[in-house]
Amino acid sequence: MTLAAVFDAGKTRLKLTLVCPKGEVVHSVSTASGAVEGPLPGLDIERAEAFLVRALSDAARHFPVSAIVPVGHAAAAVWIRDGCAVAPPLDYEAAPPQHLRELYEAQRPAFSETYSPSLPLGLNLGRQLAWVEHSAPEIARAADGLVLWPQYWALRLSGQAASEVSSLGSHTDLWAPVEGGWSSMAKRRGWAERFAPLAAADAVLGLAQGPLAKAAGLNADIRVLCGAHDSNAALQAARLSGQMGDGAALVSTGTWTVVMALSGQLSRLNPARDCLANVAIDGQAVPTARFMGGKEYALIAGEAPAAPTREACEALVSRGVRTIPPFAAAGPFMGARA
Repeated sequence: MTLAAVFDAGKTRLKLTLVCPKGEVVHSVSTASGAVEGPLPGLDIERAEAFLVRALSDAARHFPVSAIVPVGHAAAAVWIRDGCAVAPPLDYEAAPPQHLRELYEAQRPAFSETYSPSLPLGLNLGRQLAWVEHSAPEIARAADGLVLWPQYWALRLSGQAASEVSSLGSHTDLWAPVEGGWSSMAKRRGWAERFAPLAAADAVLGLAQGPLAKAAGLNADIRVLCGAHDSNAALQAARLSGQMGDGAALVSTGTWTVVMALSGQLSRLNPARDCLANVAIDGQAVPTARFMGGKEYALIAGEAPAAPTREACEALVSRGVRTIPPFAAAGPFMGARA
């Protein structure tokens, strides 16, 4: 039996999971993600690389790994040069200066083009790119390309750079899902030509011969797939298992609770309530609504929450205890007081 190693580069946690061909998990390890401070607050890419090397090295010693699949959130991109990061990708929970936000808002495409709502902080990836180009232009000048967060890991494992549509189409302002191409702003600002060429999520970019694969001591015949946006990877798994029939909705949980309905109508999406169109790995626009379920829970429960029990939950319900969101900065209730 051969196994696929799925690396989930999440905003809250990093996880490596080994999955058999029938979809069963046989091994999983995880650790907290990190952030780095500075004028441009970023994701702790060095911590993530160190975790991935350790986790892959251990997994490959004990299990027959045949492929590696990276997935991750969509609100991150890496400016690269010669296959390495020029700088850490921005942390989407960091807020750009207000004057830059106003400049960017004036340039964003209409919701009817991208189905990306205007989001707070750095949740629109285009806003992050504009922030870097304005505040740290030396990063953009030094780079010879751009890759999205899941594909950064494919690059570091295989040595081959690519872009992928499900990450490009997730509230980035960079993709026009109905037309199936780059947004007018992505083309106007030159970002479309800076991103690596498009590849399918299941495309084999190469073998495990990139720097991280070598550091982990992996066999050079392990395949490295392009990878996908995390929630859209979950959607694909549900579709392949036959669970997404008429009227079905997928609820993907983590830092975000993402509700995706293939049979929904794009015309009914309300951008003021954080509704948007995700893009499935086959390019289909998927009506989506979401809120920061995991983040809300973490902010309410604290850093060391007690383990939830059925009895405690029943007691809270019987007392009429409830939360009124948002405790997090994003979601459908922006502007309300928690």
